[in-house]
Amino acid sequence: MREIKCLLVCLFFFSTGKTQSINNAGFETDSLHAWFAWHLSGTSPWYAWNPSGTSTIISGNAHSGNYAVYESGGETSIEQLIANLEPNTTYIFEGWIKVVAPGQSAMLGVKNYGNTAVTVSATATTYSKYQVSFTTGATNTQATVFLYKPTTGAAYGDDFNLVVQSPNLLINPAFETGSLLPWYSWQPSGNTTVKRETAGGDGYAVVQSGGETSLEQVIYNLHPHTTYTFEGWIKAGAPGESVILGVKNYKAGEVIVTDTAYKKYQTSFTTGDTVTQVTVFLYKASTGSAYGRDFNLFTLSAGSPGNTTYYIDAIGGRDANDGKSAALAWQSLYKVNNTTFNAGDSILFKCDGVWVGTLSPKGSGKAGSPIVISRYGGTATRPIFNGNGALRVVYLSNQQYWEITNLEILNTARAGQKKRGIEVENRDRGKLTHIYIRNNFVHDVLGDNTKDENGSMGIMVVARKGSQPVLSWFDSVKIENNIVKTVNRTGIGTASEWWCRPSVGCTDGSGYVAHTHVEIRSNYVENAGGDGIVPINTVHGLIEYNLVNGANVNSGTPNAGIWCWNGDHNVFQFNEAYNVRSTNDGQGFDVDYGQDGTIFQYNYSHDNEGGFMLICNEVKGGNTNAIIRYNISQNDQHLLFALHGPVSNVQIYNNTVYLPAGSKTIPVSVSSWNGLPVSAYFHNNIFYLTSAGKWLGWNNIATPVFDHNLVFGDASGMPAGHNNLTSDPQLVSPGGGGTGKLVNGMISFGNADGYQLTSGSPAIGAGKLIPSNGGRDYWDNPVLGTKAPNIGAYNGAGVMVPPTIVLLDEQFAVSSYDDSVTVVEIGDMKVSKREFIWRMDGLRSACFDFFLQRYHASFTDSHFWDRVYDGTTPLQWIKNRTVEQLKEEKGKIRLLQQAGLLKGYDYSQFLAVLAQENERRKRLVEQGAAIYGPQQYDANSYYEYLLSNALMEAKRMMAANHPVSDKGMQAYDDASKAVVKVNAAVWDALPFR
Repeated sequence: MREIKCLLVCLFFFSTGKTQSINNAGFETDSLHAWFAWHLSGTSPWYAWNPSGTSTIISGNAHSGNYAVYESGGETSIEQLIANLEPNTTYIFEGWIKVVAPGQSAMLGVKNYGNTAVTVSATATTYSKYQVSFTTGATNTQATVFLYKPTTGAAYGDDFNLVVQSPNLLINPAFETGSLLPWYSWQPSGNTTVKRETAGGDGYAVVQSGGETSLEQVIYNLHPHTTYTFEGWIKAGAPGESVILGVKNYKAGEVIVTDTAYKKYQTSFTTGDTVTQVTVFLYKASTGSAYGRDFNLFTLSAGSPGNTTYYIDAIGGRDANDGKSAALAWQSLYKVNNTTFNAGDSILFKCDGVWVGTLSPKGSGKAGSPIVISRYGGTATRPIFNGNGALRVVYLSNQQYWEITNLEILNTARAGQKKRGIEVENRDRGKLTHIYIRNNFVHDVLGDNTKDENGSMGIMVVARKGSQPVLSWFDSVKIENNIVKTVNRTGIGTASEWWCRPSVGCTDGSGYVAHTHVEIRSNYVENAGGDGIVPINTVHGLIEYNLVNGANVNSGTPNAGIWCWNGDHNVFQFNEAYNVRSTNDGQGFDVDYGQDGTIFQYNYSHDNEGGFMLICNEVKGGNTNAIIRYNISQNDQHLLFALHGPVSNVQIYNNTVYLPAGSKTIPVSVSSWNGLPVSAYFHNNIFYLTSAGKWLGWNNIATPVFDHNLVFGDASGMPAGHNNLTSDPQLVSPGGGGTGKLVNGMISFGNADGYQLTSGSPAIGAGKLIPSNGGRDYWDNPVLGTKAPNIGAYNGAGVMVPPTIVLLDEQFAVSSYDDSVTVVEIGDMKVSKREFIWRMDGLRSACFDFFLQRYHASFTDSHFWDRVYDGTTPLQWIKNRTVEQLKEEKGKIRLLQQAGLLKGYDYSQFLAVLAQENERRKRLVEQGAAIYGPQQYDANSYYEYLLSNALMEAKRMMAANHPVSDKGMQAYDDASKAVVKVNAAVWDALPFR
């Protein structure tokens, strides 16, 4: 066909984004809408506008649907201008075409894209798919696609499509390096060489000669459930000879080539659930010769225009829909996985849907316009993705600017094989950025216990190496507010194959690069087979407000709750870890080797079988400058602090640790791992050792310092030092720390307020000044650089416990339960008997746990509440703790009043509001409407819900009016200094059994 030059231009532009789609591709509008039809007669240069043919929409003769285009009469063409294409990108334009009679032809083509028009001749008399490929120029962002019929005959066209062809996945596909690498030549009796030739165009070709030989390349990083095409220009050396183009494990796709002139041959294959790599090959048998050049491995995907919302409904959707509304939703993962999405797109799955297999969409967003995966149709549930034994359930590869939110993910089939719930991978793409994984529920990902960058994990962000490695990493990773339960082996982590540096014992020069700006925040991990949360190869990462409940539950290898490896200057703070199993590590926290400047601060560790903190190293210089400060450890077992190997300049200060009666836990253990610790400094720590094991190996540290610490209880064998104390630190309630849990999908951290100091504590002001001390303690009290700090994790002025009791003048009937009966007054705030008993009841479990752990008491004892333990009874204990809790809560109420968010507080009014809220929820449930949270609140959960939301708003308001800490602390100080007045008659007669 001669080049077509339009004299009349009728353009159709999509309104937004990068468009790679055909509008009205199947003519189902029963019109040529979006197509421009011109009808010409005459000869070159096509300047005459003398229509002699027609382009019409006909019914009953379509490839699919109801309508097709019909070109008849004289010369005619239909065209469409596609705008907003990507420069330097390969596209394929395809359509189903047939001619009316043998000998006739039509032409499918593309022009005006930055190079010479490309066409293919259609001659079939039954509908057949025809394709042309084109690559836009460096500055070209549009192209004109067309179906052209010459002066004679007639043709039909339908179901046109424009898809993006992925970049060539092969390395050295045209042998322009003059060598085979990284192709592998298997040649038991033949030869494979590369030579320059001109027979098929100037360039290089591979030549197979002699006996049997095969040319192969392994391709990694394929997507599951995706169709790929392997193609190349091939010829046999002489008539009667042959060569096979194919893909291993896909024998049905092999192509036998006998032509002796270069011709393009293709074979296609579709990956399954777990296929991540294949081997492509060109095989010649024992006789003859063969030539190959310009190989290509690619996949096709439909393109999104960007800034578009797509809906996927597993029940009511259809893949034939456009997906751009809930009424016309798509249905399958196949449709999503074979679409290339663009900046600003949202991919929304309906909440009641279940999808089986791997979700692996293509494309990338851009700065300010990420691609978002989320849900629609409610907020009470998440769409469910069941991997059904696949390697990954949600998988992104070599993509950036993505946000994965609000999904439920599980993968129980084929337990024990490698599995990942969510995996985002960078293979040889340098820096990739903006990967946000938020608010997902990942559970029952039952993988194996492999411990490396290819192991099983609930949520994984990883950099790997391909056959031609390029130093690669992720920047700006946020993993936030996810729930991860029952996974093998790791809950959440980052990983990298670019880990080689001397601090981990690698000197082969294979390369190191770290992930940057990694934040792992506010995640709940429960029942992890191995590690709970472990960022690897990160620098300046922030890991905070995470709760790990149960790690190392079944792996049989060393694991910890929250830790890192091979990264520098990471900060771990405000985390809680408990129920880490085993003494094979088994600590709540760990500073492992390959690190410099790691900080663990403001964390709460308790009830871990391996202990509180492991600091280890096996290579020279592999663990330096770690800081462990303002942390609390309660009831941790085996080794509280384990210094293992040649660690250096470890700073451990202002921590508070508690061991209960009967404990055999070793406070500090020092041991060798290819060497002994170089230097460790313990300052300002409280060791409350009701009972403990021996201190082991302290003198094995080359430079040990143990100064200004307080060791109370079992102090035998404590290290020698200066200014250390052995007196009672007078903690508020040692051993009374709570346990964090998940409440209505939100993390509720264990209360460690019992580790504050009372006002008469000898630890107040008895510590050593520490430079660059972090500026605050566990409870946000300031720690100044000019004033001696307290010993321990608390740096306040001291808590008044028990409260000062002043009898009220009036007397009340103790039998009454209405709100007029006051038990205590905290400043000007009255607490009714009904409210006080409610708050006491909320502390019942904590009371049982305290007396069980400390005195082995049994709450089934009929005299439990009245039995005296060390001068107090459980009833007295729970009353005093209730007062302290109320003082804190009244302080919060003062804070809300100060912020103008609360005019007053009355318990009876609160109960009335609770009843109204529950009635509202009951009506919504009866109507079948979606609700957020539980169907019915109890008093405790609703109180915490209202109070926490109000406090968040107060803090946000105060953040704009510095200093926040001063205002916040004033409210709490007012409550802590308030005189507590107690109605003695009511107090003494409180029924609580």
